[in-house]
Amino acid sequence: MWSLPAIAGVTAIKWSWLLVHPETGRLFEPERALSADTGMAWGTWFLFLSFYALLSFAQEYVRAVTQGGLSFFYKTAGKPDRWKALIIANIVFAILHVHLSPVFAALAFIGGLLWGWVLQREQSYLAAAVSHVLIGTWIVFIIGIPY
Repeated sequence: MWSLPAIAGVTAIKWSWLLVHPETGRLFEPERALSADTGMAWGTWFLFLSFYALLSFAQEYVRAVTQGGLSFFYKTAGKPDRWKALIIANIVFAILHVHLSPVFAALAFIGGLLWGWVLQREQSYLAAAVSHVLIGTWIVFIIGIPY
């Protein structure tokens, strides 16, 4: 459920942008995921989406291990851990996205704050991973943000 406000927020931001700059695109641009200028290859799009979903689960596993290990470290050291573990794990998460672009890494950092918080709040790797797949699919493969 924590994914729905994020999806609505990102959609509202893109829609607002397009009201001011209509020449920059459309609200729904699934072809941006492939940088397809000449046409859409739906089989390739679905393949990329499937690969993205698998990687999202892998990335959230890295976050869970990193954030959980840091949380354990801070608790053992007798220090408050809530935000320190989340921020450090999220820096690692953003670094995993630098290969796409610095802007995409910054956007991943913002999304990662939500997924790290979901992991902390729900104590569920699965909740964070499913949220990552839902939000990421919507942003990258449905509305298509430029990065």
